[in-house]
Amino acid sequence: MKIIQISDLHIDGNTTIEEEKNIIDKLFEEVKDNVNSTEKLLFIICGDIINKGQLEFYPKSKELIMYLVNKSKDYDTKILFVPGNHDLILEDGLNYSKKIEGFNSFIKELGQQESYEKEKSITSVNDDEIRFILINSMHHANKDYGSINYTELEAEIKKDSSKKIILVAHHTLTSRYEDDHSAITNIYKLNKILNSSDNIIAYIHGHTHGYSDMIIGKKCKIIGVGPWHQREGVHRQFNIIHVKAGDIDNVLNFAYRNDREVFDKSLVYERLNFNIYSGNNLESTYLTVVQSTKEYNSIYNMNINYKNEFEIFEKEVKKIFGDKIETARKWQELEVPEDLYYNHGSYMKVGETSGIDFVVDELTKKATSSRAIIPLIDLKTVIESGDSFLPSFDFLQFGFNSELKEELHISLYLRALEVKHFLKINICELYLMAKNIKDKIRSVKKINMNILAFKAQHKEEYGCFKKSELDMITEARLTKILINKNYLKIAELLEEKLKLSETVVEYDGIIALCNAVEEENNESGNFYQELFDRTKELKELYKVLKIQRESTSEYMEIEKNENFIKEKISNIIKVLKKMEEEK
Repeated sequence: MKIIQISDLHIDGNTTIEEEKNIIDKLFEEVKDNVNSTEKLLFIICGDIINKGQLEFYPKSKELIMYLVNKSKDYDTKILFVPGNHDLILEDGLNYSKKIEGFNSFIKELGQQESYEKEKSITSVNDDEIRFILINSMHHANKDYGSINYTELEAEIKKDSSKKIILVAHHTLTSRYEDDHSAITNIYKLNKILNSSDNIIAYIHGHTHGYSDMIIGKKCKIIGVGPWHQREGVHRQFNIIHVKAGDIDNVLNFAYRNDREVFDKSLVYERLNFNIYSGNNLESTYLTVVQSTKEYNSIYNMNINYKNEFEIFEKEVKKIFGDKIETARKWQELEVPEDLYYNHGSYMKVGETSGIDFVVDELTKKATSSRAIIPLIDLKTVIESGDSFLPSFDFLQFGFNSELKEELHISLYLRALEVKHFLKINICELYLMAKNIKDKIRSVKKINMNILAFKAQHKEEYGCFKKSELDMITEARLTKILINKNYLKIAELLEEKLKLSETVVEYDGIIALCNAVEEENNESGNFYQELFDRTKELKELYKVLKIQRESTSEYMEIEKNENFIKEKISNIIKVLKKMEEEK
């Protein structure tokens, strides 16, 4: 998503429509260069649309905004507004509704949001990624300073904790000039709100008549923009804010040069450390990691930190990943389950002693021990592994920060991590291990979990090393299914294998199926010829894929062949279903 931030238009009798349209044309030259047609485009107008409360200039403002909207017809566009101190009639004796009536009428015609009534100074608009909380910092109807109704703001923030939030208001949080006292009052209260929320990523404003940039609270980026109208000593300005993976990725500031009739572009902010994620809301942190990895394709040296009361952690895991807990138990079993190619628990034992039993014993003797570690692999295993299974779940460390043994610290290092599917299982594994420790060390009250991955990737489909039923069934059994002409059963086996999108290139079942079909084809006089030809072709494609997998770890290089195999399996399923209909 790209946000076009504009503020302080100050349209009045001196505003020339044609000149403004010409500048809007120049703006769109920059938009076309910096925003893809497939991206969402959101215009945020941060107030002071008209000058000095002169309502007669709203029609002229509407003409210019409509011109802006029409210019953006090739984009998926929204437009949002907040009022500024010049948008209200501030004559004495008028009630609030009369003072803001003109602005409310204006946005009802043009905006995609609720109006600002006396009882509602804050409203919100939801996007797929972001919730925009629109603040009327003129709700008190005093032009001398900005104000936020913090009771309303806190209530609005609490309505939905699953999305990232961008706050939008007219007034700045700090004054730019010594004689300017018009900033938001009681910033301490806002800072407390921002410090208590992991979700608020930005506060976007106007009013300053110049670009501004700072961070307050945990990570809330304050982004101001200079005026759109020409002002002595300040160029016309607008910002393009790139929101990517639930955060501010970069900010471009554009300042108009009258002498060259162009906007000059400056990169004023670029996100660093997009590989670091932290929070005390497990669902929000997980979703941010998934979205970020999906948008960045892959992230190196990913660091995920989560800390909370153990009781809350347990509730969150059961609520969000409850369907993965039993799968995680299989990954923690000391023997490899039949339906997995390998697991972690089988690497986490010496003789009859499990790694967790060792950790509990070590931490019982010395709470702050740095020896409570579980390495799953050693150098000899790595060197000799070849293309055999080598767990990505490489190293675990447990400990306490004091002899009170109240806050359990866990660090997990992975050489590779798939975030959409496998991260859920990994978190559940950490939960099961932490629960095991807590059951034996009853003083544990908190958890501080750190997950580090050398490389994180997002895959829409991922088998997580689960075996397909087809690869566990015997050739004799497949032959019997064919003899009984139960073609739908074979189709079901192939559909399950297709759905798994397997991590491992295992095609014993395809070989067995190919052999069974060949044998029955010979017996029946080429009745299964098409099915045999297709299964034989599929077997050869799997051979090629296995060689590719052995020679590279780059998924993009082998994705084409994987998709080709999926297509071939789908075609075989169609053949089988057709045979079922015709028998």
